[in-house]
Amino acid sequence: MSCISGVPYIVKPGETLFSIARQQWNNASRWREIKKSDGYPFSEDDIRHLQLGQEVCLGDTGESRKAPSSNNSLPDSSQAPSSNNGFTDILSRQTYETIFPNRHSIYTYESLVAAVQKYPTFANEGSVEQRKREVAAFLANIAHETGSLHYVEEIKRQNWPKYCRPNNTYPCIPGRTYQGRGPIQLSWNYNYGAVGTALGVDLLSNPDLVKTNGDISFQTALWFWMTP
Repeated sequence: MSCISGVPYIVKPGETLFSIARQQWNNASRWREIKKSDGYPFSEDDIRHLQLGQEVCLGDTGESRKAPSSNNSLPDSSQAPSSNNGFTDILSRQTYETIFPNRHSIYTYESLVAAVQKYPTFANEGSVEQRKREVAAFLANIAHETGSLHYVEEIKRQNWPKYCRPNNTYPCIPGRTYQGRGPIQLSWNYNYGAVGTALGVDLLSNPDLVKTNGDISFQTALWFWMTP
C-alpha cells in the first residue's frame, strides 16, 4: 500500500517513530506527524511493533525536511510517545550525561529514549518511586557491564570465538563472532538471534550493529532487561 498522503518512508533496522522524526526533521517531537499508509495515526501497539521494511508516511505539512544535525531536538514528557511518556521525567538528558560523562559516542540520550518506545512497560508501572528504582537499577547494570558506557564490546579479544554454541534455531554464522556488545554486553549466538527476531533485525549476520547503531544497541539492552 502506498501513502494516501504524505511522503513514503521505509523503516530501517532499529528505527522507531521517535528516531525517524529526529533524523528526518531534526525534531523528535514531530513523531506524531508520521502516519500509517492508510492515513491513520499509530496506536501504542503499532508503535511497539514497528517492523523493518514497513512503509510509513511522513506528514506533509508544507515544511521541507531538514538535514540531520548533531543538535537533536528531544521532546519533553508531554510530547514523548505515549507508549512510555514518563521516562524523560525520571531521567533527564542532563542527569544521564552527568552520570555518564565519558560515554562512547553511540550511547546517546536520544537513542536510549527512542529504545524505550519499544518497551512501554519499562519504568512505567507501579508508583513513581518504583519506576525510579527500575531506571536506577538498569543504569547501574549497564554501567557495570561497560565501564560506565565507555566500552561497546568485550575488550578480551581472545574470548570472542568462544561465544558460539550449537543451536538449530539461531546457528552461528561463519565469520561472525558473538562476544559481548552494547550496554548490556549481549553475548552468545542464541541471544543475538532471539533479540534480532524480536526487533526485526538480522543480528546473527550483522552482530556489529549492536556496537555501531545506538538505537539498536539500547534496544538489545532493554530486550534483555525486560525478557523473562
